[in-house]
Amino acid sequence: MFRIKREMFKNRITLKICGVNLKRLIKNIYKLDVEIYNLNLISNKELEITINANKYKKLKPLLCDYRVEKTKLYGLSLVKKNLIFHVGLVVGLVIFIATNFLCSQILFKIQIVGTERINDAEIVKNLKTMGIERGKFIKNKSPKNIEKTLEESFEDISFVSAIFKGSSLIINIKEKLYVEELEGTSNIVAPENGILTKLNVVQGTSKFKVGDIVKKGDVIIEGKTQNLPCIAIGNVEMKIWYCASTTFLNEEIKFERTGKSFENSFLMWKNSKFKIKTHENPFEFFEKIEKSAYIFENNMVPVKIFKEKVFELKKITVKNDFNLQKDGIIEETINSAQNLVPENVEVKNVTTEINSLDDRKIISAYLETIQVIC
Repeated sequence: MFRIKREMFKNRITLKICGVNLKRLIKNIYKLDVEIYNLNLISNKELEITINANKYKKLKPLLCDYRVEKTKLYGLSLVKKNLIFHVGLVVGLVIFIATNFLCSQILFKIQIVGTERINDAEIVKNLKTMGIERGKFIKNKSPKNIEKTLEESFEDISFVSAIFKGSSLIINIKEKLYVEELEGTSNIVAPENGILTKLNVVQGTSKFKVGDIVKKGDVIIEGKTQNLPCIAIGNVEMKIWYCASTTFLNEEIKFERTGKSFENSFLMWKNSKFKIKTHENPFEFFEKIEKSAYIFENNMVPVKIFKEKVFELKKITVKNDFNLQKDGIIEETINSAQNLVPENVEVKNVTTEINSLDDRKIISAYLETIQVIC
């Protein structure tokens, strides 16, 4: 961990002194009552000493006959040196800060959003009456006063918000809607069966309340206010479940071949069949495989030979082990339910249920979602 040394804040200076009679010089320094923090006699002709920088002037008469070099500066002395060598940088930084502060107090841009019937120039003209215009100071200009004045000055304004962002003024306006401008009503309708979890009506008439069960197609907010048509606007959230199920049979009837079979042959001309070799089918359960091919390779005479092979099948009952297939069936059922969930809708909870009947099991998956209805 970085530690700050106390020496960094003390006003000190380290001198390297070269010459003769250095011991006598040290005695004379002590006589002048100069604070010495570090003294290192490197050789008979070389001395390194750290003193209080404010006392350096006292030493100058004693150092006339010596070669003196300032090797280190601490504290205020170091700051003074850096300021002298970087005066241009310091001045530039001061000018930059002052310019930024000044620019942040002057309005350079007015942005108006949401107007259709109202002319932006009229709004700018109204702002000038409040002393708000490009190139002027914006100090002590209250956004709330701007909003109140604009709402009082323009009848077509339903809602207005004003905000200063840096050197810009952004005004967001919502104009009033009139009945003659509406092509009809617009309702907010339930897209699926579910439960209402949030219902905030901005415009229109609510037909339900939070906690009510609604069915697909039910009108949640009607586009009507005091029997006047309007566009339904509100914040509606619903808890909607998507469900899929799979049937598992405890016993299943299957068929398998016994090994017995026979073959019938026909000649085919266009859509007509002519028997060549046929047998009566003695099998109760059977499977038939058919195939055909042209007799002549060049197909000049379009005559085909048609063959069907019939295999005897026997019926068997197979008992299925649910425990061996349980995990796979549940996963498959959940995936089927997931396919019903609209894109960009997050599943909050997954519940599975297994119902046992006499000859089967019904595996169901329920995926819970929260959806915003607009």
